[in-house]
Amino acid sequence: MLAACSGKSNALRPNSGVEANQTDVTSPDDGVFLASGWYPTEHLGGDTFHWATNDAELVACPDASHHAVAMEVEPGPGLGDKKMTMYVTSSSHVQQVVSVPDRRVVRLVVPGSDPQTLRIHVPSPNKKTAHDPRALNFRIFSAKLGSQRSSCPLNIIHDDSSIVLGTGWYSFERFQGSEFRWVNNDAQIILTRDTPNGSTLELEAEPGPSLGTDPLVIQVLSRGKTLAISPAIAYRKYADFKLPPLRAQQTIVLHVASQNKPAANETRILNYRVFDLRLIESQR
Repeated sequence: MLAACSGKSNALRPNSGVEANQTDVTSPDDGVFLASGWYPTEHLGGDTFHWATNDAELVACPDASHHAVAMEVEPGPGLGDKKMTMYVTSSSHVQQVVSVPDRRVVRLVVPGSDPQTLRIHVPSPNKKTAHDPRALNFRIFSAKLGSQRSSCPLNIIHDDSSIVLGTGWYSFERFQGSEFRWVNNDAQIILTRDTPNGSTLELEAEPGPSLGTDPLVIQVLSRGKTLAISPAIAYRKYADFKLPPLRAQQTIVLHVASQNKPAANETRILNYRVFDLRLIESQR
């Protein structure tokens, strides 16, 4: 088992979305990138990598010819003597189990044709080392899919928007001429490039049955802070959220307060649905 090291990073908490740079572990043009759960970039001995404790996520956007992520990964000291087994679950609830005895490239299949969030869970005792307070269970050196980043915009997203969907969204649906995605709560949106002058998030939403008598009020959160709050939404309508400058691969979360009532003839909690989603970047 390798020794722990903190490289050039002093951060002790994983990011809600990894900030990309030219020496990071994914290519800015490739259809896969890191989402939540990874510690910041580190460099050591000529390697560039991200450590993770657990439940780290990749967003993968396949095309007709590319539907598997090649990921170089290595077990960490947080595992102790336990062998590393990755349980990789997609946002469409398909699970893969991969054994990783040492540093190697593993292949993760991206199910279906829609972009998917792949969450990596590793059973671990979460051992700490004398020199690092983090539980370093595994690290990633590279991830490649081969598709173009332009494969990432999803159904409800405008093609000119520099965002993709993260976790928290139910599958894309069509009903009575409308296209939408239902949400239980805390649906994630991930930026694909910096917005140095700020931006406006524009979405068309409608309250769902699980709200009960609660109004639909959407809070936009990122990294523990509230960025914007909508007025109460009583019916299907557009809401605009003025956002501050954000970084590429930063995650924003759409949170609502709800009674979470079960919907009739449904096993899901349906708090709201989104028909249209667009990020408009501000100009100087």
